[in-house]
Amino acid sequence: AALALCRRSPYAGVRALEEWLARWPALPSARRARRVLQRLGERPLFAVDLASDLERAVFAGEDTLLVSEEEDEERPGAYLRCFDLAEGRLRWEVGPCRELEPLAVSPDGRRALVGGKSVLYAVDVLLGKETGRCALPFGDSECLAVDWERNLVLAGGEFEGTPERGPVVLLDARDPRELRRFEAFVEEVRSVGFLPGGRGAVAADAKGLYQFSLDDSTPRRTLAKTSEERRYVRRLRWVGGRTPGLAVAYSTGKVVLLPYELGSDRWRPPVELDPVPVGAFGAGGGIEALVATRAGDRLYVAAKQSEFGLRAWFLPGRKPPPRVLPPLAPGGLLWVALSPSERRLAVVREGRVEVWQLPGESLEVRGR
Repeated sequence: AALALCRRSPYAGVRALEEWLARWPALPSARRARRVLQRLGERPLFAVDLASDLERAVFAGEDTLLVSEEEDEERPGAYLRCFDLAEGRLRWEVGPCRELEPLAVSPDGRRALVGGKSVLYAVDVLLGKETGRCALPFGDSECLAVDWERNLVLAGGEFEGTPERGPVVLLDARDPRELRRFEAFVEEVRSVGFLPGGRGAVAADAKGLYQFSLDDSTPRRTLAKTSEERRYVRRLRWVGGRTPGLAVAYSTGKVVLLPYELGSDRWRPPVELDPVPVGAFGAGGGIEALVATRAGDRLYVAAKQSEFGLRAWFLPGRKPPPRVLPPLAPGGLLWVALSPSERRLAVVREGRVEVWQLPGESLEVRGR
């Protein structure tokens, strides 16, 4: 029945095969099921073409994908769309809004936060209804970071006003409202993130990367400055696991891991991964997204150029040693997102979103 379902709906068939393997991993026919999964991983399990360009995508549960679509000349306004992956259909859409871009979903998949033009929207994922909004002090939203355990949001963007001062805003995630504003940044804040255990936050602007406390209990610390070699920080991603740290992608293609000692609040010397060939994009930011697994053993990097697409590493300090994984989802990418099971990856291209099965070790489904 699972193999028959694969022919009608690859995504639903993969889910059925994985559940079957989890129950009976030792049966002789399990080898055949794994071969089918391997073949299904050679093409997208789900794909949809849209008229206008897409911005971001994020999973809201294993079978639900939220996609933000920017406005175009034929259809003014930006939309947030929800797709049912198992049934392969559009479930709902919210819009038109103004320039939806950064997107975050709660761990239970019920709440979504999306940044727009000077506005942060809260959306009920099950009902497809806007549940609240909060004004933001900058024009274009560039980045969001959410601590769902403490219901806190950090937002940054391109500041409209005094050019030498740009804000990072701390908000309440339950009913979006501004709690505090940090203004010691330059014109545009491109990436933000929380540090674990309530140890503060990090933010990157055009001049450097900084660590700061949310209550001013400690002074702001400069972790890195811009240089001819690294230019500005394009993306940040916290990496957990046995060797926690901060993954930093620069506009020149350098990807650096900054190991962090949780007990002493100290940063160890950076570890450089293989540089990403951003090519002609250079200062335009060829690197679009960083995604890390919960165990902190893999880091996925997406870039715009078609010859690169998606790159993934086993991170330093873990076995097997650091190496690039097999190519996946070839072509230029604008965004990537991992599913809650970390077995599938959503990729955003120009006017198209796809869901891929991850290759290699991720196909080994262990018994319960």
